Amino acid sequence: MRDTALGGLNLKTKTSKLKHTAARLLPPLVLGRASFLALIRLNIWGMATLFSQKLFFVSDAVTATQSPPNMYWDLGSKMAVGWHNLGGKWQSFKDAVNAGKGKKARGFALAPKAIKDKFAAQGITGQGIGELASSTITLLVLAGSIVVALIPLITIMIQNSNARKMLEKVGIEDEQERNAQSAEEALRRLEAAKNRQFELDRIKAEAGSAGDGFSFTDADGKVTTAGYGIIGAGILGMLFLGTMKKNKSKK
Repeated sequence: MRDTALGGLNLKTKTSKLKHTAARLLPPLVLGRASFLALIRLNIWGMATLFSQKLFFVSDAVTATQSPPNMYWDLGSKMAVGWHNLGGKWQSFKDAVNAGKGKKARGFALAPKAIKDKFAAQGITGQGIGELASSTITLLVLAGSIVVALIPLITIMIQNSNARKMLEKVGIEDEQERNAQSAEEALRRLEAAKNRQFELDRIKAEAGSAGDGFSFTDADGKVTTAGYGIIGAGILGMLFLGTMKKNKSKK
């Protein structure tokens, strides 16, 4: 019997052992499950944090905020059945959730539209494709079949929770935070440039005082025509001396 309200994946009844084994060995599902678990461990879209709060017992206080049919045991049972029918082991799923639930949530800009919209409704947007490692983007692609099958259940969890408050506890890597980080990086680079300029001015000052006011560079730190001339003369001189030495050695 399928839960038609949650798409085509059967979330009510576990398939037979034979069908479970077949799903477990089917190459696309093997790759999809492994990639999806890797995404959970990275807390992409805050899934590990979300799952830890919505699929498992957290505390009596958290349970008191839930209501049927979205109690943690309701949603947890559906996810366990669905994961089984996708060929997965429930313990592997739980291990991935525990590994990722405390990490910063990220990657929201690359979530499927249904998931992205639910997060956006709570003010959660974020990281675009340029800021994610290529390996993570590959995982998103490979996990596509699993994500599609679980989207209806994931969106229900987001909709029936204060996702922003939940994810802020572990940190949300969003556009605002990245802009702040970019500003900090720009300030660091500016300070480094000032320090380099200060050192250049000091070297130029010392060179000027040691050479009767002559400098190879102008006020902007660029080599002057005279400077190039002296440098060129020096190079020609070294070439000339090298030629002389070779001629002497031949005699």
